[in-house]
Amino acid sequence: MRTLTWCSGLALVAAIGCGDDSSTGASGGGGSGGDASGGAPSGGAPAGGGGSDDGGGGQVTGGGGGGGGAEPLDVEIPFEVRVGALPAECGQNYETLGAEPADVELSDLRFYIHDVRLVDAEGTEVPVVLAQDGTWQHENVALLDFEDAVGACEGGTAELNQRIRGTVPAGDYQGIAFRVGVPFELNHEDVATSPSPLNVTTLFWTWGFGHVFFSVITSATPIKGGDANQHFVHLGSTGCTGDPELGEVVSCTSPNRPAFSFDGFDPTTSSVVLNLEPLLVDSHLSTEVGCHSFPDTPACVTPFAAFGIDYATGELTPDQTIFSVE
Repeated sequence: MRTLTWCSGLALVAAIGCGDDSSTGASGGGGSGGDASGGAPSGGAPAGGGGSDDGGGGQVTGGGGGGGGAEPLDVEIPFEVRVGALPAECGQNYETLGAEPADVELSDLRFYIHDVRLVDAEGTEVPVVLAQDGTWQHENVALLDFEDAVGACEGGTAELNQRIRGTVPAGDYQGIAFRVGVPFELNHEDVATSPSPLNVTTLFWTWGFGHVFFSVITSATPIKGGDANQHFVHLGSTGCTGDPELGEVVSCTSPNRPAFSFDGFDPTTSSVVLNLEPLLVDSHLSTEVGCHSFPDTPACVTPFAAFGIDYATGELTPDQTIFSVE
């Protein structure tokens, strides 16, 4: 299988563009693909257990082992999710979320992060070697899970994972960089035989040959009454061709893996914060299906811009509005 060569030189507080999954340049908007299968994910936690994990400040402690030189440092990087100034939690009502007032609850909130790096005082990006825990992290990919099967998230699972854990060489780190998504070389494997957390079937598009990188689903009821509507924001690679089960090379015209880089991040005290408000500010949560990363979908324009993706071209931009560090 052909792999993607990533671009380098991320700008601070920016999402920077690079080529498509076949290394020939992005084209098209959200890419092409089939119809969404519809319906909310039925949950699905990574195999191998894994207990609940709440937020808090980052940690850097003395690591174990390492031959020669300074001892590696253990790092824990916490992620927080908010709706405006409020914590994003299942079972809570967010009436002001979206384009018009509605009774809005979260139904799903999970996303993959990969290629995590800490940035030292000289601007050198140092990869975080993720702990291979058999549940939430595999190779350089981590699944963050903020749904706990409460309220409209009842189709999910109780397990939470809100931190990335790994090691870095000793150093003076003052920034962080990462990508949302699953890297190309891991994205198109058979989900049924993939290791956890890449075996979560509710975060996989069979029609698209790859994983759902980012899933936010809301359940919204109009203030005036009526039935609840499920609204999706599903980010993933589209315009994919080839069938990995037949040994065919898969390439995707729209990789849709936004990149983020921030200074002012202290791994001993800082957190990465995701705010859902700019993602959904123009979304009609009580009436629309939402965005499955298809082309020619008006409901994708604002979410893609919030991620720092130009929906018309698929190129990454420096204008993301959803992630920050504190």
